[in-house]
Amino acid sequence: MKRLIAGLLILSITLCGCGGAKTNSGSNGSFDNNEKSTAEETAVSEEEPAVEKEPEASVTAADIAGTYVGLHGSGITFLSNGTAEYFWKEWFDVETGDKWSFDGQRVTMHSNALEYDIYAEVTGESISTLNFQSDVDTWMDEMFVRVSDDAKSKDVDSYIALIEKQLNTKLERPSDTFEVHAGGFVLELPHAYKMTESNDTTRIYTKSDDTAILYVFGDSFDAETAKKMRNNKKKVEDVLEEKMGEIIEGITDVDDLLTSKKYTDGVKPQESIGNTYHYDISDGTYNARVYESWAYDLSTGGMMITLLIDLDPNYKNSEEYLDIIRNAVPEWQTTSKASADSASTSEKDTNNSKNSASNSSESKDSESKAGNSGGVDPELKAFLDSYEDFVDEYVEFMKKYQDDPSNAISMLSEYANIMQKYTDFAEKINKYDSNNLSTEDYKYYIEVTSRCAQKMLDIY
Repeated sequence: MKRLIAGLLILSITLCGCGGAKTNSGSNGSFDNNEKSTAEETAVSEEEPAVEKEPEASVTAADIAGTYVGLHGSGITFLSNGTAEYFWKEWFDVETGDKWSFDGQRVTMHSNALEYDIYAEVTGESISTLNFQSDVDTWMDEMFVRVSDDAKSKDVDSYIALIEKQLNTKLERPSDTFEVHAGGFVLELPHAYKMTESNDTTRIYTKSDDTAILYVFGDSFDAETAKKMRNNKKKVEDVLEEKMGEIIEGITDVDDLLTSKKYTDGVKPQESIGNTYHYDISDGTYNARVYESWAYDLSTGGMMITLLIDLDPNYKNSEEYLDIIRNAVPEWQTTSKASADSASTSEKDTNNSKNSASNSSESKDSESKAGNSGGVDPELKAFLDSYEDFVDEYVEFMKKYQDDPSNAISMLSEYANIMQKYTDFAEKINKYDSNNLSTEDYKYYIEVTSRCAQKMLDIY
């Protein structure tokens, strides 16, 4: 499908000058002084040939070490030991263990998460900004501003605070959990759990600090069996308890490892029947607390069984696991909530429309004229008009920069705002298909983009 984006002049804005305007002030003067110094040395000792010294690097790796904030919402810390941290505003944790190096001209960092290198050229003595690029197409060049000499590790909150301050914006904190669907239920697991194995019915998650292993099993009865069991909770309990026992036996021989009796916790997901038990086991070297939990949805026949092996010496993962089970819900409940929220929003929109309709007839006529816009779709017209306003703002910004490139750093906040608007336009434009434009829509589209193209010629 041919999108309007092929025609609109949405710009991939990169202020090359902002990153490239790294000048070594007084460099010509330094060159003349070097010539003079060489002449004086020759006059003092004409018999001994002057020994040429290799030029010392103006910037060293020690100078590069520190903290930088990227204008797309990233944070990098180059540690003095050659490792690096990398964070992006939508991540839930900081990527650590990356490697970085500086060869006197280029800073290179290998990102373990991205699985490729990014690099920035350094000229002169200025490291206040670094424009990181990559040979990989998926990377979007990003200007980084040096915000601190601090070369120590930081947590997520610290990076978010730095990004918010530098870009003068407010970020939403990344979610602490992610959803796991099993047997018609939804679990919210902390991001510390990483999936290590999976098949059609089973997933195994290991906690990042290796103190817990979580098994999640999901399945469902066929419609006929589910209907028979709907009015027989005791049968459901017996079947699920038996199935849970089979699963546990497939993992480990619990009977030979038990060091305590089995305790009932009575915890289950919302809107379901179920139960949770725990007991302690030991193999003589390692001790662990095991939690078994089953849940059944009488309305759908979905079943979920989970098993936690808590290896922490103080069993610190146990209460967290019980909270996970308590907060679990059937999938239909999340769907119903989403539908209710949508209905509520629709009702508000309807009320707003009714309120608008009660305005005076003069207001209605005015809105009607504006809405028709000579046959141009009102939504498309509003979009194209806002796009032209954006181009005006960009042109003004570039002229300001071109008049005084040394002002680049003070313009970074404004640049970040323009980049955000650019991102918004790129997202909105995907909803329009140039093949489906009416004649009037297409004429207005050509009119606006032609004006914008002429405006852009003024700065290039």
